Amino acid sequence: TGTTTLAAALRTLKIGPEPNHADSVAATIALLKQKPDAALALRAARQARAMTDAPWCLAASRGNLLAKIAHTYPRAKFILTRRPTINWWISTRNWLSCLKPFNIDRYKIMLNAA
Repeated sequence: TGTTTLAAALRTLKIGPEPNHADSVAATIALLKQKPDAALALRAARQARAMTDAPWCLAASRGNLLAKIAHTYPRAKFILTRRPTINWWISTRNWLSCLKPFNIDRYKIMLNAA
């Protein structure tokens, strides 16, 4: 979906560190709650020089995360990767099929791809 490629490029360019994975997962869970809370994500971002959308890609639109990151870290830069929706969904579905087949239906709902 582009996340792995971007993460590899950031590592190659020695732009890091990325947020701790456990902190990122906790932040995602907080963002996916009924009342989204971006505090953990902002705390995880504080330690990072670079980050991708993993694992919080599903939660980035919750709790105004991207706007809060931009406001909290006004020098932050964002990279928007675009591709045709169907190609992106095929890539996402392939990724899920390999790594998380038990989550395909859940992701379809969260990504409005059902």
